[in-house]
Amino acid sequence: MKNIMLAISFIWLFGCSQVTPSVAGEQQKIESKHASIDTKGDRLAAVFNQIQQLSSDNQCKVKSDCGLLEIGHRACGGPAGYEVYSQLNPQKDKLLELAKTHQAMQRKENIKSGRMSTCEVIPEPLFGCVNHQCTVVNGDAF
Repeated sequence: MKNIMLAISFIWLFGCSQVTPSVAGEQQKIESKHASIDTKGDRLAAVFNQIQQLSSDNQCKVKSDCGLLEIGHRACGGPAGYEVYSQLNPQKDKLLELAKTHQAMQRKENIKSGRMSTCEVIPEPLFGCVNHQCTVVNGDAF
């Protein structure tokens, strides 16, 4: 009985050590994939930060001076969120282009990673010109 237990222990001990390089290789692949996603996530975050910086210049006189950007892309489709901006912003064209870039980057990453979401529709917020600033407003304001 001792010999059987010793043989089983021996096989288990050395059998696992032979699998370890393969497991280590898989772990490296997983870590590499996460590093790649983090890098892309950093780029996505950088574009989003640019959008927020540019949209902070949101002066207006009337509501029609304001607009709504679709930001990002949900896995099931549609925007991940919205950002209010001013049509009077001197960098409006760059802002619109960055929003499209951000949306395309996130869509591509969603497809590549197989990401899933709840498929709920994110409603467009109400926005207007309040105190000469384009801003999100609650439903009672208009």
